[in-house]
Amino acid sequence: MFPRSLPLFALSLLLAACANDIRVTSDWEPASDLTARRTFALATGPETGVIAPGGRSREIGTAFYRTRVENAILGELLASGRAEATPEQAQLRVVWGAQSETRHETDTVAFRNYVPYQDPWRIDRYETREYRREEQTLTVTLQEPASGKVLWTGSVCAPEIDGASPEDREKRVRELVRRLFAKLPKPATR
Repeated sequence: MFPRSLPLFALSLLLAACANDIRVTSDWEPASDLTARRTFALATGPETGVIAPGGRSREIGTAFYRTRVENAILGELLASGRAEATPEQAQLRVVWGAQSETRHETDTVAFRNYVPYQDPWRIDRYETREYRREEQTLTVTLQEPASGKVLWTGSVCAPEIDGASPEDREKRVRELVRRLFAKLPKPATR
């Protein structure tokens, strides 16, 4: 029975590790009541969709990525009950940016050859492995349109998935934006 359950256990560990690779952070101005602001407009021009130079991501520099992110942001804000408005009438201005970073990680594993008459804790050799992966960071900022004051900012960081299909990339961007907007302050219950 043990050998049959081993692949299932390994698969569950792999899925759990992938879910933990996504990091979401947010911060906001406590005095601003974000729940009262019901209209928004995506910022246009050079301040939004800025792709910072850095890593070697082939995905985030494309027009497809820009469209996916903007559609996901629109979808999340509309689903939260907010309405899209013109920049002059909006109560929130949405600015976003993305960057890629190449991360280098290493781990060292100790191996031992167990021989019954030897010390069971004796280490025979060490093996160090190096890993290189691309990490993408998406940052969304909600600003007051008139003053440009930042009311809320959040970022989500996740490893890039090589060889993903366009449908998978679309789902992934939507999931990352969903997790990001889950960090928006909720209305206070009375």
